[in-house]
Amino acid sequence: MAAPKPPTRKLRTPSFGESVVFDAYKTAIDNALDSGNKAAEAITTAAFSLATAYGALIGLVAPKQQAPAVLIGLPFGMFALAALISLWTRAAGVKVKIENSVDGVLTTVSDMVDYKRKGARIAIALLSVSVVVAGALVVYGYASVSVASSAPVASPSPTH
Repeated sequence: MAAPKPPTRKLRTPSFGESVVFDAYKTAIDNALDSGNKAAEAITTAAFSLATAYGALIGLVAPKQQAPAVLIGLPFGMFALAALISLWTRAAGVKVKIENSVDGVLTTVSDMVDYKRKGARIAIALLSVSVVVAGALVVYGYASVSVASSAPVASPSPTH
């Protein structure tokens, strides 16, 4: 006895409404991936900008108290790590594999969007900590100076 043949499916063209939904969904997926990439670009730019500003400050103005070189260099390493994480997540793309189900495609894209978001959050947190550390070092090195008034203080004039 021969095995029964599976039923054949006839494909049909999507209706106008279905086409609109498919196009809107495709656009939403593209925008979700693109927003993750744009966030990574902004974080990378911020990391390099903050590192440049911090480097200019410590390179151009001599502090009154010198912190150890390792501490001064710590924010640079943290800025660089934040930039590296954001570049890494920017470079990540959706893995190309053949999917036979909509759920499989959704899972693949959702996982990539989540990956990019988590990377962005880690990089932002690292940038925030870097700014705090750099600020603490600046306060330690520059704000410990007592500010002396260079302007003479007027004394009250006697009334005659």
